[in-house]
Amino acid sequence: MSPAFSARALSVRDLIAARARSRSRPKHRDDPHTLALCIEGGAMRGVVSAGMVVALEQLGLLNVFDRVYGSSAGAMNAAFFVAGQAGFGTT
Repeated sequence: MSPAFSARALSVRDLIAARARSRSRPKHRDDPHTLALCIEGGAMRGVVSAGMVVALEQLGLLNVFDRVYGSSAGAMNAAFFVAGQAGFGTT
């Protein structure tokens, strides 16, 4: 475990920021945490979550998550997100 990820508790926001800064990738982490992205679906929720995954992708945050889960339309949005093609799912 690197000094950046000592025994102190990290907020999810801090963990995401640290992973983005270090450009760590799933299965090659310096921290002991597992971070999952859960994407809801269902009618308008699917539309909103589609915009959310486009924003996450544009911010370069795909690799900060260890797992990505989705239900209903959220599963489709998750598939586009993990493929690095979130923008294609909204056009």
